[in-house]
Amino acid sequence: MKIAITTDQDNFQSLVALDIEHTNYFLIINKEQYSFIPNMYNKTINGAEIFCSQFLIQQGVEKLICGNYSTQAAQILLLAGIKMEHKPGKQVSEILNHIKN
Repeated sequence: MKIAITTDQDNFQSLVALDIEHTNYFLIINKEQYSFIPNMYNKTINGAEIFCSQFLIQQGVEKLICGNYSTQAAQILLLAGIKMEHKPGKQVSEILNHIKN
């Protein structure tokens, strides 16, 4: 399963970002491969959550772990079949340990 986690920093000690549109990075997990991808839409004035959702769909993400997301993002992600989990304030390393186990 390909998973994306919103993160504040590009390391495993980072916390899950508070929302999808203002996250600094998306950690994309595909089996044992990890990639921190900068969020190129976090400075967008309007529609960032839509652009971020489209980006995740294009990446083939099947599950998103984030703090919060807007109603528009949730609708787009649900229509694309992407599962969503709220983990605000959790450390990325904790989530990775949970995923591995």
